[in-house]
Amino acid sequence: MKQEHRQKYDALIRRCGGLELLKPLMPVSIDCLRTKIAEDEHLNNIPLPAWDKAAGYIKIIPGYKCSCCGQTKPPRRNGSTGPLELSFEGYWKQVSGLHLSLAERVCMLKEAARQIAEQKEVIGG
Repeated sequence: MKQEHRQKYDALIRRCGGLELLKPLMPVSIDCLRTKIAEDEHLNNIPLPAWDKAAGYIKIIPGYKCSCCGQTKPPRRNGSTGPLELSFEGYWKQVSGLHLSLAERVCMLKEAARQIAEQKEVIGG
């Protein structure tokens, strides 16, 4: 992992409230993070839709099986079967004062995950 990459996202972590604020957004448990990091330092062994969801982007395709939870999504009330996309970009802008792309938010969460997993004493419980 390049040091400048880690430094950039560490600064964003601090700007967005720090590890304690981001810890509940992790897509898997701390123990699981430690296992996954040992296998792949980039955490690409956690499915990207799980990171996208943690970063505030949710895409629901009615009638299709969800890659995260395995549930089949029914058509929406208006009968539409097209995808429904939700984003919490506004929240991240309010918290950080910056417009962060989905990719930047995912990278920030992955860096937070690495830092949380590296801690000897788990914060917040």
